[in-house]
Amino acid sequence: MKKYFHRASVLFAINLSFAQPGYQPTAENLKNREWFLDAKFGLFVHWGVYSVLGNREWVMNQQQIPIKLYERLPSFFNPVDFNPAEWVAMVKKAGMKYITITSYHHDGFAMYDSKISNYDIVDRTPYKKDVLKILKEECDKQGIKVNPFPGEDFQMFERDLPGVNTMGFNQTGTISELPLEMCETRNGSWGFNMRDKNYKSSKQLIQTMVKAAGFGANFLLNTGPMPNGKIQPKNIDTLAVMGKWLEKYGETI
Repeated sequence: MKKYFHRASVLFAINLSFAQPGYQPTAENLKNREWFLDAKFGLFVHWGVYSVLGNREWVMNQQQIPIKLYERLPSFFNPVDFNPAEWVAMVKKAGMKYITITSYHHDGFAMYDSKISNYDIVDRTPYKKDVLKILKEECDKQGIKVNPFPGEDFQMFERDLPGVNTMGFNQTGTISELPLEMCETRNGSWGFNMRDKNYKSSKQLIQTMVKAAGFGANFLLNTGPMPNGKIQPKNIDTLAVMGKWLEKYGETI
């Protein structure tokens, strides 16, 4: 598999028109593509030390916070309320099949026990636990994927349907022959933003999911957990509504 990373996530996307020239997918690769094509709905998680400030994932850049000051954030990041069983149960209830989570974002902080640097959740926070390892174990237990898994080459469209470019992110203008995915925010932010109350309605998100399915694309819906490890109640409620809709009409997509 050709592994591509964006926003330093565990699994995210490629923004190329086609797979690398001459690349021949293996039988396992093709099998995993079939699984991905059938998954349809997944959870995107943007979570890191930036959640402590409650002002999105780009807060260091947008507020021009000096590195020395920003490096103090991990000492305040202690997600003692993180409950992977609750997270995965919420995902299953919503009808989602997989989780994509940022393991290492633009600020350089690793949400796992990094072997490259000690600027990570295990070495620099009071929490001292590898949340990705814990989440992966729970996903395995409950039958939810958290990847990357070999063979899952695909093309991502950020906050737009395949081939559309209203947000300015999807500049290739080409829909590839690879499996497709569209990611979308719940409000206007990826990371936790306590001031952003401009939430999309359940109806709006369901309609977008249906449209994405019409293009043959998966719908990857984001959530930005709070610094304590909890998912915002508004997001949980919306996912529950979407899950009920999928129970009744899921076969249509």
